[in-house]
Amino acid sequence: MQPGDVAQMVERSLSMREACGDLLFVEIGKRAHGEIVLGGLESDIYVAKSLLAMYLRFEDIEAARAMFDRMRERNLASWNTMIFGYARNGKAEEALLGFQEMKKDGLVVDGMTLLPLLTALSNLRGVKQGKEAHAHAVWNGKNFATDLW
Repeated sequence: MQPGDVAQMVERSLSMREACGDLLFVEIGKRAHGEIVLGGLESDIYVAKSLLAMYLRFEDIEAARAMFDRMRERNLASWNTMIFGYARNGKAEEALLGFQEMKKDGLVVDGMTLLPLLTALSNLRGVKQGKEAHAHAVWNGKNFATDLW
């Protein structure tokens, strides 16, 4: 495989992930994931995050979490994707636990973390935890007015 082939495969894989996720073509998405694994690209953080988003769009929380757990590196975008996916799929407690795990990893929230987190907390009626999440963000110097717009 030539270096240019890898870049083309990643580009095709990401495009396939977006198409499959948006149209909920679960089987095609799983096949695309298989091709990515065979191509040795699953360990790429951007490819892994895209697969994570795909499984969350499929509402397959278990597959998404398995994908997340296999990620060698988790950045703010991958954590945000997982937290958003939990919140979007009615898993408020898991979203809160993800936020706590993220903090343990030393990452600082941004506006993309706080929105689904606050949604999840409102579903749990977690006013105290919502205030704590906001305080954490303010303490770490985040200006959500500029982060979100």
